[in-house]
Amino acid sequence: NAAVAALSFGTSTNNFMGNIRYDNNTNSMSFWTNNTNDRIYINNNGQIGFGTTNVAGYNLSIFGSGGTSMLRLFNNTTATLGFVIGQNAFAANILNYDNTPMFFGNNGVNLMSIQPGGEVRIGNNPAFDTNTGLIISRPGAFSNRLVITGGDNNNNHGGIVTLTENLNQG
Repeated sequence: NAAVAALSFGTSTNNFMGNIRYDNNTNSMSFWTNNTNDRIYINNNGQIGFGTTNVAGYNLSIFGSGGTSMLRLFNNTTATLGFVIGQNAFAANILNYDNTPMFFGNNGVNLMSIQPGGEVRIGNNPAFDTNTGLIISRPGAFSNRLVITGGDNNNNHGGIVTLTENLNQG
């Protein structure tokens, strides 16, 4: 096909084991490995598909042919799997495998976190005590917050709900 230009890699018996292919009709590029086409596909708008050519208007699409699609982010200080976003027929997952908080925010500001022990903090305040399960707060002149605390190992606290006007009250 004159509309397709390709650079192929392989052996004398199978010269298409690897392939970089450009299609002039669709202005798309694909990368092949192990004689399987479109392992990575880039369409004419720069949208990228991993394992799929059906990018459906998304900047990045990932297709897992085994029933699970996963995206992993990690670096040279990550001792575990790092941060994984996954999806299969049973669930969608956002998992941090490191013993670090997960932060969520808006406008460049962290507004919510899930701490390594499972505590959820909404707002930017420190834990009420070591057994805090949920903090909801709003910083300002009167830093209002709701604190839900579980019992400790000495049964000094049962489940406690505290509504405070500022951070100096418990």
